[in-house]
Amino acid sequence: MSNNKATASLQDEVTEPGQVVFDWSMRPGEDTLTLVTGWYYVVEPGQGVKRILDGDTSAYWLNPEPIVTAKQIAAFELFKSSFDISWGLSMKLSDESAERWQVATGNSIGGHLALVVNNKLLYTPQVNAEITGGMTALNRGTYSKGQLKAIMKAIQAEQQ
Repeated sequence: MSNNKATASLQDEVTEPGQVVFDWSMRPGEDTLTLVTGWYYVVEPGQGVKRILDGDTSAYWLNPEPIVTAKQIAAFELFKSSFDISWGLSMKLSDESAERWQVATGNSIGGHLALVVNNKLLYTPQVNAEITGGMTALNRGTYSKGQLKAIMKAIQAEQQ
């Protein structure tokens, strides 16, 4: 499993000012089971649902039971990285899901967790420490501000 930085495959096609259109389709070689938007455990190859990381060729297998779903995200904020010029999307979790997130990150130190939006694998950060306080982020460094706004809207649409 590599986590190579690559140009995101999410199309940055602007149809109206400020609007971004995405290609949310499945990629060849992925399992057909639909995953709801949320965070998942990355498991051993062949042991879960296979997904290909967006904008990359890396394959990951995910436990199909989400740790946190879109409905458990309480707030969003777009931010600009203080290290470079990239954008990110922070997500504040509900109190109940913050506890699950703390356990999941604690259990995954040295491994990866995965963010899926609209059944598409967008992010697989390595977990370096247990995360308390119910915060998470999509800060891969490959998505534009417009793409992150579209991702945020897609997550919000699943909260309905």
